[in-house]
Amino acid sequence: MKNESHEAITFDFQKNLPMPNLTTNVYYRRLLSLYSFNIPTLSTGHSKQKGKIGSDKVTSFLYNFIFILLDPKVKNIELFCDGCARQNKKFTVLRFLHYVVHAARKLDRIKLTFPVRGHSYLECDWNMVRTNQKYPAEIPEHRVEVFESAHTKPFPYYVVNVDQAL
Repeated sequence: MKNESHEAITFDFQKNLPMPNLTTNVYYRRLLSLYSFNIPTLSTGHSKQKGKIGSDKVTSFLYNFIFILLDPKVKNIELFCDGCARQNKKFTVLRFLHYVVHAARKLDRIKLTFPVRGHSYLECDWNMVRTNQKYPAEIPEHRVEVFESAHTKPFPYYVVNVDQAL
């Protein structure tokens, strides 16, 4: 149900994608990984994709979403995410959500839900299935093209590149 003062989102890190992902037998001493963080809004179907990993990064992504991308009319938000203890259930994330409501007063209410393990089927999980994971990407920009072209209707994915220093 769409309501301009209420929003529901899911968020999660997706599968770590190897970089470069080549079809030839080239030996690399160390392969790099691209980490994709996905935040789909459930009322509109828009999806934001970003990079990096860890609870500090989850907090940074949520900050960017809530304070920059979220419609200012929204005052109540429901968050759905998996129960990953190293990312989503850390004190850093919970302290940030408390800050958003009580110190910054950006939102009136936040409801955080951890679905039962193995039965979540969150939208962000389906978004990873839609992307071509076997695409021969040599650089991260190639993966961005794959993410943007993976879903076009009703809206294409909105990809935000995160700098290495962040």
